[in-house]
Amino acid sequence: MAGDVIEIAPSASMMIHRAWGAVIGNTTDMQEFAGVLAQIDDALAGVYAARAGIKPADALGLMDAETWFFGQGAVDAGFADRVAELPEASAMIRGHRPSQSLREPAQPVAQQDDARLVAALRGLQQTITR
Repeated sequence: MAGDVIEIAPSASMMIHRAWGAVIGNTTDMQEFAGVLAQIDDALAGVYAARAGIKPADALGLMDAETWFFGQGAVDAGFADRVAELPEASAMIRGHRPSQSLREPAQPVAQQDDARLVAALRGLQQTITR
């Protein structure tokens, strides 16, 4: 919901719901965490309500129902400003980025970018396997 203009792809979906979480502990821990989740719910409901021009209580109702919006439906409900125009599929298949002119060839990813990606993936793997 952040941004001056929110676009949604025609085939995209969004779902609004109450905050989720997990906690391990005693009854005091559980009660404290329930309070945190309630605060998150209230904050989210305020954001959704402001964005869609509805009451926070109505936003909470949509969150309770785990409401889904698809493409134009998100615009109609006020959660997006417009449906994004997608580049032609044939241009994407030919390797052009949407921001490129179709007359310009696609630029290959630099080798240094490949090396950074490999290093990042190795670091992630090491973190996961610790």
